[in-house]
Amino acid sequence: PEAEYHVVQAVVEGLRSPGQCGQVDVYLRAQADVIVARTDFNTRNVMIQVPRYSDLSEAHVRALFESLGLGIRCYRRLPLASSLYTPLDPRTCTETPSSGDH
Repeated sequence: PEAEYHVVQAVVEGLRSPGQCGQVDVYLRAQADVIVARTDFNTRNVMIQVPRYSDLSEAHVRALFESLGLGIRCYRRLPLASSLYTPLDPRTCTETPSSGDH
C-alpha cells in the first residue's frame, strides 16, 4: 500500500540562529497541508510532513523560504516510511541555493 504521508526534506541556507528555526517552523505549520515542520539549526535541514495527496511542490516550498529571506537546496519528497529519518548533509549537497545568502 502507498504511504499515507510524504516527507519533504531540504538543506536550508541563511539560517542565523536556533530561534530563527522556531520562527520558520511556526510559519511552515500555518501552511495548508503541513502536518509537521521541523527546521534544525545544527544540520541545516528542514523536514515537512504532508499528506500523500498534497500538491505542495518544490516551487512552493522554495517560495515559502524565499519569503523569509532564506534559500533551500537538495529538495526531495519521499513517502514517509517506517525507516529512520536521515538528514541531508549540507557539505555533500552541492546544489546551488535558490535564494538566501549568495
